[in-house]
Amino acid sequence: MYANVKYCSRYMKNITYYPLQTLGSILDNYQSRSLATFFIPESTQQLVPLFSPLLLTQVCHYWRVVALETHELWSTIMIRNHAMKRRDILSLLDLWLERSGTRPLDVFLDIYFIDDLVSTLIMQEFAKRQEEYRTLLKHLSPHLGRIRKVQGCIPVSIVPDLRLELMDSLETLEIVGTLDIISSVQPLHLEVLKLLPKLRTVSLENLGLDQSLLSHQTQITRLELSKMRNPTWMSCRSAYNILKSLPELQTVYLDLNRSDEPEGPDGNSGNLMLPNLQALYISWENWQALIDPEPLLRSICAPNLRKLALSGELDRISHRWEALRNFIVSSNYPPLTHLAICETGPVDLCLDDILKCTPELTHLIIAYGPALVSFLRKLEWNSSKPEEQLCPKLSALHICDELVSIEVIWPILQSRRNTIKKVIKCQCLHFSDEDWLRIKNLGITVSPPISGDSYPFPDECLPREVFFDGL
Repeated sequence: MYANVKYCSRYMKNITYYPLQTLGSILDNYQSRSLATFFIPESTQQLVPLFSPLLLTQVCHYWRVVALETHELWSTIMIRNHAMKRRDILSLLDLWLERSGTRPLDVFLDIYFIDDLVSTLIMQEFAKRQEEYRTLLKHLSPHLGRIRKVQGCIPVSIVPDLRLELMDSLETLEIVGTLDIISSVQPLHLEVLKLLPKLRTVSLENLGLDQSLLSHQTQITRLELSKMRNPTWMSCRSAYNILKSLPELQTVYLDLNRSDEPEGPDGNSGNLMLPNLQALYISWENWQALIDPEPLLRSICAPNLRKLALSGELDRISHRWEALRNFIVSSNYPPLTHLAICETGPVDLCLDDILKCTPELTHLIIAYGPALVSFLRKLEWNSSKPEEQLCPKLSALHICDELVSIEVIWPILQSRRNTIKKVIKCQCLHFSDEDWLRIKNLGITVSPPISGDSYPFPDECLPREVFFDGL
């Protein structure tokens, strides 16, 4: 859709043909210290630009006409924590809602409670801020039926004030529940999910959720559940019951945080059919109890799976790859293109059998394996026996292992220089600048570390948004 303006001078007439995406890019990149759209968050002490169509209205008369008559430019509402300091925040929000017309709304939240409060006044200050946020959210009430996307961070105790049950048009719900005084004692249950008929994407973190509520949402195609809290401590059985009720799933991330019952999920191998599943990421951490993802993998059959990631310690060393091998077999050898093995222990020659079953693999990720030299040698291209070659279509290799030297990686890249196109510059590899230059001279792109940190996967071994959408 394009901007439609009735009155423009002949010098500005071309603006009526600008795509909205172009106008949005202009707004997103335009920064001026003379306009009151910058705030200084306590955490960064840096100037942060607030995405604002108000900038466009101040360029000239004709650009103002475009901004006021193009309702799509006002359909994205960002509520940031530092913006709450503005005295006119409520009138500004009302202005946004008015100028958005009847267009669907995308709401982005970034609000939280500061931890460094004076102890004697902490409850009083907490109540004051909580009321401020609730007052702000009340201004959205007349427009809840237009909201199609809710994303961001919000204190768990005020999530009910979003009134999700009234968002009939909601398609995307992505919330990270930040902890506060109340939520640390009384977790939230999102009981309103069964009232959202258009919901397609659900991503929840640090929230409580009644599993049975998802059975009403058979239309969900993307599900991400991370660090779920009581009563949804995520075990293999819990995950199995959730997946069984969502047959249309295409993308799934599950963070297992509870050991399973001895019998695990019900049913036999491969009885949970997910024909539309294209990306599956399962992570777990054995810090409270021994967690084994094998029962869940054994029950799933995903014949069209393209991306698979496993991140967590596998306790049974002698059967390290049994779960993965059985999953591929029970799924009738899906055409995997992306495989990530993270923190599972030594990546040894037992992985050979699995890679032989994935001839379409283009991306191989091994993070904190470590990857044994005996296994990596198998990835070298042998032109004399191409029929026995592992991963013939491999185009991206990401290895994060401080024990791997350039002498091991170089033969792989040199022998596959016609197929491998990208390598992540992981500083834990301890390669010199000359080593990276040699790799670039092969025509291989050396990507910078994700998020600019020393390790390519800073917060978690492999961020799910990177695996699903960025590789």
